[in-house]
Amino acid sequence: MKRAAIVILCLSMILSLLAACGASEKKETVSEGNAKEKSEALGLVVDTVSSVHETFDVAEVLPDYVDADLLTGEDRLIKVDVNVPQVDASVPGAEEINQKIADFDPYMMLVVEGLNAGDLSVLVNGDLLGSLTMDYDVYSYNQAEALVVESKKYLFHAGGGNSFLIVYYDSESKKIITAAEYLEKCGITQESLLERCAEENYAPSYPGDTVVKTIDDVKFAVDNSGTLMLYTELAD
Repeated sequence: MKRAAIVILCLSMILSLLAACGASEKKETVSEGNAKEKSEALGLVVDTVSSVHETFDVAEVLPDYVDADLLTGEDRLIKVDVNVPQVDASVPGAEEINQKIADFDPYMMLVVEGLNAGDLSVLVNGDLLGSLTMDYDVYSYNQAEALVVESKKYLFHAGGGNSFLIVYYDSESKKIITAAEYLEKCGITQESLLERCAEENYAPSYPGDTVVKTIDDVKFAVDNSGTLMLYTELAD
């Protein structure tokens, strides 16, 4: 009787160990599967690589500014609100996209680097800056993605403008694509884009042009719900 009880106990322990091993193997398999699915689903992975969010008094930046004593409140302030994007190195084509970002607005990059090093003189490069902004969004629809970067610069109490960098990416084939290829993946025809521009009297991005002739004259992206968005670049 005692021997039978020992045998039953041993069998029970063996079954428990087998069940534990089976559960462990199953968990590892599921984990690997999830990791693979996540990797396959990833397209553009973008993070903020550097940023500045500061407000400076004009006398702090330029102590000998002639009209500083005449300015009060908001009129004395220089505002910098910059988020510089960078595509993760694991993304195919990341190096090319990041180079496009660096080339998009070199002066913005210089200012961010200088301010992060404590050098306020970068805000006075011939003209005194009054406002400096950069931000970005990433949109995904039908495995077509768009990285939209906007840069804005205004001189202190003077004019300025904005500009856009838009990079299109195919998260299925893992490569940068053209505007035409992007539209096709999103299920939008070039004709419908041009019609939309005509309806809204869209102003081309190229100086001197008054009429949109091709899709290359248009800054656009499609949001996560499939809505076509037009971006206008202005200068004054």
